[in-house]
Amino acid sequence: MSDLDRLFRRLVDGLIAIDPARLHRPLTVAELVRSIVPYRTSRAALGLDSSEDYDLLILRLLSGEGAYVEVRPVEVAARAAAELGGANPDPALLRQFGGVEVTLATARLAQALGPGPEAAWAPPEGDPALEAREAPEGLDDEIHDDVDAGVIETGRVPWVVEPIGAR
Repeated sequence: MSDLDRLFRRLVDGLIAIDPARLHRPLTVAELVRSIVPYRTSRAALGLDSSEDYDLLILRLLSGEGAYVEVRPVEVAARAAAELGGANPDPALLRQFGGVEVTLATARLAQALGPGPEAAWAPPEGDPALEAREAPEGLDDEIHDDVDAGVIETGRVPWVVEPIGAR
C-alpha cells in the first residue's frame, strides 16, 4: 500500500467518523489538514517523519497523482504538480490552498470502502492437499450415453422425473 493509499484511506475513515454523507460532498483543504486528517494524529499511521513530508504528501494528493481527488479550481492541481516537479518543492505552498475544494474520486472511494487488501482471499496455488482430493465414490467425469429417459439435463444437476403414482 502506497503512502497516498494510506492517506486516502485515512481521509475516508475520518469522513466516515465525522459524517458519512460528507464522502460525497466537497471539502476544503483547510478542513482536510486541520480536522479530518491532521498531521499530529496521522503522522504515525501515515509513516511520516516530519511536517514537511506531510505537506508534500497533501500536495501530491492535490496534484492529481493517483486520481484520488478532484480539485476545484483545476489550476491548483497544475500548480501543485509543477511545484512537486521542481528541484526543491516548497511545502509551504499548501498554506495558500486552504479554500480550495476537494471532492473524493468515485472509483477510488469505492475501492477504499471495499474490503482491504488484507481481506482478499484466493485459494492456494499448488496445494498438494487440494490436488490429492478425489471425487466421492460413484461420481466420475465420464459422460454416459445410456441416460434414462426420465432424467432431465439442466446443465448443472440432473433432475429425475418420476411417473405419477410411482411412489
